[in-house]
Amino acid sequence: MMNKKRLAALAMSAVMAAGTVSIPVNAADFSDGAAVQEATAEAETLTVDVVEDETPAVGAELVSISEEEGSWDVSKPSVAIIKKYSDGTSDRIVLTNENATFTKEEGAATCTEAGWYRWSVKYEGKTFVSEKKETGAPLGHDFKEELRVVKPATCTEAGSAEVWEVCQRSTCKEEHKKADAEPITLPETGHKFGTDAVVTYEKGKNTVINSDGKPELVIATEDGTYFEVTTGTCTVCHEKATNRVEKNLEASVTIENGLKIIEVSENIADEDIKVGNTFKTVSELPKSEDIALNNCTKDAYYIYEVYGTDGEVADTVKVDVKAHHMLEALSADSVKSEDKNLLTVKKNADGELVVMNTTCLKDVKYTIERKCTRCDYVSKEEKVAPKSDNHVVDSTLKKDIQDLVDAAGKPTDYDALIAMVGANNKYAKVVNVTATCDNNGTADVEFLCKLCGEKAATVSGVKVSMNHKYVTKSENKVEATCQAAGSYDSVTACERCGKEKSRKTITIQRLTHTNEKSTELNGTGKDIKDSIFANDKKTVSDATIKFVGSLVFGQNSGKDEAGNITIGENYTDEDGNVITSGTVSAVVITDCAVCHTHQVKLNPSDKLTIKVKAVTEETKDIVTGKATAPGSITLVATYTEGNQTLTKEITLPYYSKAMDTTVGYTGLHKDVDGV
Repeated sequence: MMNKKRLAALAMSAVMAAGTVSIPVNAADFSDGAAVQEATAEAETLTVDVVEDETPAVGAELVSISEEEGSWDVSKPSVAIIKKYSDGTSDRIVLTNENATFTKEEGAATCTEAGWYRWSVKYEGKTFVSEKKETGAPLGHDFKEELRVVKPATCTEAGSAEVWEVCQRSTCKEEHKKADAEPITLPETGHKFGTDAVVTYEKGKNTVINSDGKPELVIATEDGTYFEVTTGTCTVCHEKATNRVEKNLEASVTIENGLKIIEVSENIADEDIKVGNTFKTVSELPKSEDIALNNCTKDAYYIYEVYGTDGEVADTVKVDVKAHHMLEALSADSVKSEDKNLLTVKKNADGELVVMNTTCLKDVKYTIERKCTRCDYVSKEEKVAPKSDNHVVDSTLKKDIQDLVDAAGKPTDYDALIAMVGANNKYAKVVNVTATCDNNGTADVEFLCKLCGEKAATVSGVKVSMNHKYVTKSENKVEATCQAAGSYDSVTACERCGKEKSRKTITIQRLTHTNEKSTELNGTGKDIKDSIFANDKKTVSDATIKFVGSLVFGQNSGKDEAGNITIGENYTDEDGNVITSGTVSAVVITDCAVCHTHQVKLNPSDKLTIKVKAVTEETKDIVTGKATAPGSITLVATYTEGNQTLTKEITLPYYSKAMDTTVGYTGLHKDVDGV
């Protein structure tokens, strides 16, 4: 049966938010077989199915939030919450301003991120947050060029500066040196002088220094130059210095009626320079080096008059023509070079040869031979054609990358871009990547010349998306030793942004002592108790023989058939050691050859023997016969295994006869019971 009260309450909520559109509400079939009949409600958004629940289950828990078809306007019920119960049933509940609290978060678009909004809804003491929704594309950077000084110019040295691109948006701090921008040279500032500086002048073109020390023109109708020389102490660098600056001096006479040639030396063969010729301005006169001479080795001259505004002669000027050849490079054959195949030679409009280097590989040295047009003289001038900017790049790949930029579509995956360019491509590489694992960005592809290897071109602004790239590596490694286990942290993290995905500490098994057979992961080892060899290798562990017991000799001690002093062999102790008179024995102990802290006693073995090497009787008083000093007994223990032999020798005080134990004696002795 339906829960009529709950259905009515939800219907009332929908009616309260009613608008102008009629939308049918269809209920689904539930586990009890009942169906919610079709109903209509005036609302601006979809309502939701309601679960019939005559007897609500206990332990209800709000588990999720979903945005319905609608506007997410807080005045409209466009949010549903799934409410689950412990018996597996669930409700889907429409939220409105009456039963929930809505909060809207918004973020403005930035250069690299789109604008966004999301909603949080508080219902029954819990807060649910929707996914972010973008409201538009990123703004993109608004770059402006700025000049940044790298090295300031000084009085005598030039400085340098770089061109940077700086985003002008207040929310962005992106800036970088402009790609392909050449460094800018800042001219030296020159010295700055105070009022005590001394200024003099030097002549220049068409000027002399007069008796007043000032410059004046030689030819009043032509402009000239002079040099202003300032000497003094610089107010900036505080050094004694001189500034020499070239300045212009304008003509003092204005040509109104032209110029007239009045005399020409016989050596001049130029038809443009002859008696009676008239020119409007000085600039129309042929340059001295262009005047043809009859004799290329002899100087010449011509004289002309300048007429002023009154029609009178304002100035008479003599022009000296120094001897010179009329040189001309007639054809490409005039250019000589071992690498002539790398050059192109053309004539410009003035008939001069223009030589161009066609390769970017190297500068090319060449010689131009010019022949005088009036005699047989030939000149040779060595020059250098600098390498050109005609670089060779992978044009197909460059076009493919440019197509990505021009398409301006979905961002290209960063790894796909790397694969497209080629991770090991010597002539193209991806640079200036602004994308991160969390945000899309851009990248540039830089191309190197296949001939010279220099940077030749850059395609900028490829839209790029990037995902985390997880790799596993070890950190905090502690090496294992034979005394302690080692460890390391196995860390899986993004090699791009460093975000960790997992971290696990791994234990490294303790190393085996040299006198152990094996070691388990928990550090428990199995000792070698039957050999002085380490781990069955032909290497002897640190091994030694140790005497144990009180070292007392009994009645069975004596000499063998060969006359050697022996000890009695009465019985064997629990470790398998031979005991004489019950108290003399020895054991073999091995130690780890690395750490020297792990001692192991070998199992009893018949490979260990003990012999008396020598006995010295005690010193006695001649009169009383009593011992006045002990004798000595030397014992030798020998252990043999294969071709390896260990020995241990010990010498102790000794008394050969029974002694009165009430008297303090030291060393080995026989007491009253003969032991």
